[in-house]
Amino acid sequence: MSEKIAFLAADTDSAQAALHELTEIYGQCDFKEADYIVALGGDGFMLQTLHLCQNFRAPVYGMNRGTVGFMMNAYETDALPLRLSNAEEQIINPLIMKATLVDGKVETALAINEVSLLRAGPQAAKLQIWVDNRQRMDELVCDGVLVATPAGSTAYNYSAHEQNNCMRLILLAWQLKHHRILVHPFAVGYQPIFAAWQLVAQLLKAILH
Repeated sequence: MSEKIAFLAADTDSAQAALHELTEIYGQCDFKEADYIVALGGDGFMLQTLHLCQNFRAPVYGMNRGTVGFMMNAYETDALPLRLSNAEEQIINPLIMKATLVDGKVETALAINEVSLLRAGPQAAKLQIWVDNRQRMDELVCDGVLVATPAGSTAYNYSAHEQNNCMRLILLAWQLKHHRILVHPFAVGYQPIFAAWQLVAQLLKAILH
């Protein structure tokens, strides 16, 4: 019995060309009936596909028709059903974001890549950081913070030559009163972002006890 494959492609010329080529060879089916869902594009499109298909039973297999493609496999047309059946399955555990707005309204969403909190105006934001109901940072002056999943922090981790199996707290254009960087004791890292971030990260990296 042949596997049912649903293809989804980004709007770029290369992704659309790949979609045409693959559907000519393997056909197209509805996502609800598919055994596999194949995403054609870059990492951003892969994340969009995961959000779109999160309620479908089929696993998502990405093939790179974008630029870097950290989350994607190489694009090949030959023996696709065999490669799909032999692919190593990775289970992604997304973050659940729960945000309380100033008017008291609560918003929830799944974050496969990251949760971002960014300043709303021209001035820097002043934030407090709490982890597991403990205050880890009393005042953080910055443009914002990201809490990145292992999938979302891939590029940051690779750039800093770090392992890629942890969540990371990423500070955007930050200022600190003290030179102590606060990180979760359970392998949550941080990564400052500015021109000399790599050197300063090594100088300021510290672990909370």
